Amino acid sequence: MDRNDLLTATRVEFLRAFAKSFSELLPQSIDRLFARADQARSSREQRSLLDARAVLQTRGEEVLRVANQSMEQLLNRSFRTAYSTFRPQFQATSGGLASLSLVDTSSFEGELKVDDITLRYRNAADEQLRDLNIRMAILFEQDDIKERENPFRPYLFSRCVINSVEALALSQELADALIGQFRDDLTEHVVAIYTRLNALLADHGIAAQLRLQAVRNPNYTHSQVPQEGLSAEIRADDEAYLQQVGFGRPAEPARASPAMPRGGSAPAAAMPNGMPDRAEQLLSWVRQSSSGGGFAPMPSSDGGWADGGGLDDGWSAEAALAAPTTAKPGGGVQGRRGWLSGMQAVGSSLREFFSPASPARPTPANSPLASAVQGLQQNSPAASELQAADGSLRNLILEMRPGLGGMVSDVSEEMTIDIVAMLFEFILRDNQVPAEVRAQLGRLQFLVLKVALQDPTLLTQRHHPARMLVNRIGSISLGLQQAGAHSERVIKEIQQIIERLLAEESPQLFATMLDEFDAFIARELRAADEQVERAVRVLESAESHTLRFARTSAGLGDALAGLTLDPYLHDFLLNGWAQAIERADRQDSAAATRYRQMVPDLIWSIAPKSSKEERSQLLAQIPLLLGSLRQGLALTGWSAEQQQELLAWLIDAHTHALRTSAQSFAVPSLADMRARFQSFVGGQDSEPISMPKRPALDRRMLDEAINEIEAELNLIERVLATEDSPAIEEPALFVEDEVEGASLEYAAAASGDVLDRLRSGVAIEINLNGKPSRAHLNWISPTASSLVLSIDGDDKPSALSVRLFLRLLENGRAHFLEAAPLFERAVQSLLQSADRMDRLDPHAAARLGASA
Repeated sequence: MDRNDLLTATRVEFLRAFAKSFSELLPQSIDRLFARADQARSSREQRSLLDARAVLQTRGEEVLRVANQSMEQLLNRSFRTAYSTFRPQFQATSGGLASLSLVDTSSFEGELKVDDITLRYRNAADEQLRDLNIRMAILFEQDDIKERENPFRPYLFSRCVINSVEALALSQELADALIGQFRDDLTEHVVAIYTRLNALLADHGIAAQLRLQAVRNPNYTHSQVPQEGLSAEIRADDEAYLQQVGFGRPAEPARASPAMPRGGSAPAAAMPNGMPDRAEQLLSWVRQSSSGGGFAPMPSSDGGWADGGGLDDGWSAEAALAAPTTAKPGGGVQGRRGWLSGMQAVGSSLREFFSPASPARPTPANSPLASAVQGLQQNSPAASELQAADGSLRNLILEMRPGLGGMVSDVSEEMTIDIVAMLFEFILRDNQVPAEVRAQLGRLQFLVLKVALQDPTLLTQRHHPARMLVNRIGSISLGLQQAGAHSERVIKEIQQIIERLLAEESPQLFATMLDEFDAFIARELRAADEQVERAVRVLESAESHTLRFARTSAGLGDALAGLTLDPYLHDFLLNGWAQAIERADRQDSAAATRYRQMVPDLIWSIAPKSSKEERSQLLAQIPLLLGSLRQGLALTGWSAEQQQELLAWLIDAHTHALRTSAQSFAVPSLADMRARFQSFVGGQDSEPISMPKRPALDRRMLDEAINEIEAELNLIERVLATEDSPAIEEPALFVEDEVEGASLEYAAAASGDVLDRLRSGVAIEINLNGKPSRAHLNWISPTASSLVLSIDGDDKPSALSVRLFLRLLENGRAHFLEAAPLFERAVQSLLQSADRMDRLDPHAAARLGASA
């Protein structure tokens, strides 16, 4: 079959498979949204999921039509931008998406969302996508495999999902819920679609195998690498294959010479103009700066970063710039200019590399470099083997850098190897982390390098799971050092996490390990202190009861919508009676159902009764109503005067209803009124309930939980209320915040990084009475609304809201003991080293002028 005809057939098959998959996806997503709503942790989450389900039920055909149109337009654009040597043209269909572009994005956050979904699909269909990439390269007569040139790449699915949801013009919360559900449910279909395309192409003789060609750098000098660090596949290969992939077989294992810096990498290579290679200078600078005792940046008084210890301890910055310029033969750098050989300043080059706007190209998983790093990862040494004779921890990447550098195919791979090595140089010497924990993290060097090569977002996005796990381990190490407990169990858990990461090949495992580690720390802190456990149970109970009361009241409010009631009765039902139902729900579901059933009966009872039958029916109902009322009011804690006032009001209302013989409006029957409240009586609403954005913790329920659990804890807002301190003008902690701008949602938007760092075990310094005290965070609620702290010198745990903690941070009365997370400290240290190198380099001014 002609190539153009085969591509056309593949395109038709792709669109047919996608349309079929998406039509099957809709009912599946509807069912799963309902199941997720049933297990939701909060009423707000449940409402969002039910609303999303309702959209799919009512607008499913529209979603399917828009998705198919979007995919066809994306695919047309994808073919037009594929390999430049061969571009078949297709007739674009008409529709409302004619202006769609593969690079059309509304915001940077939208691009991050697209990247996240694309990565998920790429990982799920890794094998099938790799085969399809090869087959597309063959069809386009290309020797290089480039996923971004594959017209059927995973980006189309993620972009289509987001375009389809955005076309519905929903609220952001509702759109996010739908996008998240489609993202998860479409994953298995993506794998099936790629499998079908591969089968079609295989049937027409397109094999998933490219002809192997040796691509050699004419300036390359063979590297010598210890063969015990390579994978079994490479060790077993013959000399020809080793020469082909860039590993010259060494006559003997490489040894670090006295002239070679600690770590085994070669000294700086000479550039053609006689200047030392600046990449080698930076490596030398980093090795010397980090060896002085943990070069970790600390916050300065102006909010920037100040130098940590060790920069001026026994070494000269000028000496680092004047590093030797003669390359060791076979060192892997001779004749190569390096990734810093241009005119751009070192700091600018690094900032561009770390920028999310310009991630590096991923390294193919089947490349020689990826295979070598994989072999090194599988042979990662034990933590005890990482310690050098001088007590420092070995930088394994720097030791293997000469050989790995000989296998790179472009500058971005070379830069990734060097940057990951330099980041670990700081991490391994960061004295805020215990040595035994740093040793465990050191075992991840080649795994992190492998992830960074295959997924460059590790170095550009702070929320990458691997980066967050390193940060979490570093933070908990410092926090538990301050707490002075649990260290052995925590270090053992960290060791088990590292072992599992090294043993299993799964990109998703970092996220799983992060969640499991968080859960482990939370359990440890609760189990270690009975008072903390009681305090947590108090807040969990109060939050649960508050959410249930808010849901009951909101559901009742939706049922009352459209009815005109006396304000006194309306207020009683939404507050007093909803509270009775919530309390009954805790102990006796039958009683709670009976109290729900009383609502339509009570409302009907005060309506005018124009017939004898209705009056007789009311007289029979009154004793039952009064009995249920008295039982329910006993649960609310109402005083005798309040109960008597309600009964007096009902007597007047019933008397008026019995004496009214005619009315100018239709009065629904008791059966009609009960039908109207059927959903509320059953405790499940057919329509989404209008809930508040964030129901505030009810003070009555908090005090009740404290008494029931017999807990002792300090409520920080009450401590601050007794101070003569105008700096914190915070409303009462556990009541509704009427200032919308001060709500948690707004605070979260402004302080996302802070909220990301609020995890169990984090070390904090807090000033409540004019004197700073050390503390560690024992627990944060799943709704991110409340905290439990243990403050040094106080036997009782302390509770406060996240909103109040953010206010204390703003006023300088609280801060994290860790200036920045571990991985971010390493990045900042590297950038600071580069900036200082630029300032001291006599040629920096010339480069800056040239780049300008």
